[in-house]
Amino acid sequence: MDANPVNCAKAAYSGTLSGAPIQTERLIVDFVPFGYDVDKLLVRFYETAAYVDVFVVYEMPYTLLGNVKPLFFNRIRHQPRFREFASKVIYVNPDMVGLRDAVRATQQAVERFHARKNVKLAPADNGVRMGSRGQRGESQNLERDIYSVMHFFNKDLMLQFKRIGTFTPTTDQEKHNDKLKEGLTRRMSSGGQVYAIQNDGDEFVNGQVLRHLRHCEILPEVKSVFTPCFGFKNNYHWLQTTFDMAHFTAGQQSARGIVDLYKHVKLVYFGHFFDKGLQMELNSYIWRLGPFLWPLQTLTEAGSMLRRNFTQDRFFNHHMGYGAATHMSAVNEPAELWYKACGTVEMVGACERSVPARLREAAARGRVTPQLIYESVVFPWCHRFNKAVHRDTLSRRAQRVVSDAIPWVVKNNPAAFPFMLPTKGLHTTGLYERVADPAWAQECERSPVGIVDT
Repeated sequence: MDANPVNCAKAAYSGTLSGAPIQTERLIVDFVPFGYDVDKLLVRFYETAAYVDVFVVYEMPYTLLGNVKPLFFNRIRHQPRFREFASKVIYVNPDMVGLRDAVRATQQAVERFHARKNVKLAPADNGVRMGSRGQRGESQNLERDIYSVMHFFNKDLMLQFKRIGTFTPTTDQEKHNDKLKEGLTRRMSSGGQVYAIQNDGDEFVNGQVLRHLRHCEILPEVKSVFTPCFGFKNNYHWLQTTFDMAHFTAGQQSARGIVDLYKHVKLVYFGHFFDKGLQMELNSYIWRLGPFLWPLQTLTEAGSMLRRNFTQDRFFNHHMGYGAATHMSAVNEPAELWYKACGTVEMVGACERSVPARLREAAARGRVTPQLIYESVVFPWCHRFNKAVHRDTLSRRAQRVVSDAIPWVVKNNPAAFPFMLPTKGLHTTGLYERVADPAWAQECERSPVGIVDT
């Protein structure tokens, strides 16, 4: 995996790196909000553990909609597949007093949503515009309080990290947390650099990008680093169309405040020359929200993960090239889809529709089959505007860039990740061969809408 030497002068990184190596490698800590994405956590560890010094795994006993959930990390951490990464994991849970207040506010907002979900909210209802909901683009407003748990964890994650080392540890995990954080603190106090990854549980920074950030000098004007992220939907065959990054280039902001679409386009990818057409093709699938890397001290002083904070680099000039990260949303795995449908804010109101009547009836009779679950839960992404596009339908150059971004452990082991990369001919893919086919999207025109999403 590290056969090629570090190249700090790689053109793709010139908006962030000076081109010079550093004598003492930079430490990296990855803050991981963990809910139920077990396979995604495993992919993260395999992709990045060689370059990440500490993973801060934060898990709440509630979903973002305020529903009780198990603490899954405690159930999986001692499994052989996760055990090898345990030495790098800080595991923390929330402040329960503050969380209960947030849960109460979210639950009350959910109750109000259900009470009026068939009534279009007026602006006076203090609602915030919430993109599009539903696979065919139904729009809605959601009131601010429904995000209470989400806003709580964004700050509490950093609060719990800052608490480590301020009290006498009593459990083995607390002692381990202290030891790992002490190493980070010692490095910063001696003048060394520690950077933190701000991302969601389904966003993965490319390991080679982190390798270069560890070993290369970052330009002094860089306050945060954007890792241009391709947004995938359902599995790694399908990209989700976006519209908010059409301006993205490797060029700098011009004197008139306009991003120059032609200047330095060769810097966009890993040293390959790009033309404007290829840029615009790939820009259609960039996920704007992250991941970002910040100096750890910036996040601790802010007391927050700074999610959605673009003020430091609003033109995204300080980035690490196309394919520096991937966002794998709503994998077509039934358990994950049900957890998403019943536990995330963007899916509010979808839970009761996520288990169709015929599946409930079959469960009552003890006649549930894999085929029935597949037919009841697994649907293509049929959003009217943010459409799904199969990567095989892209231009050849775009296909190469997108394929290079997929985590290596998934590409090399599709049989172990059949839901993320269903592959024709593999026995583990089974019923999912259909979802890997570009023709699968045609079902949007002839089948009922399945689980909704944004």
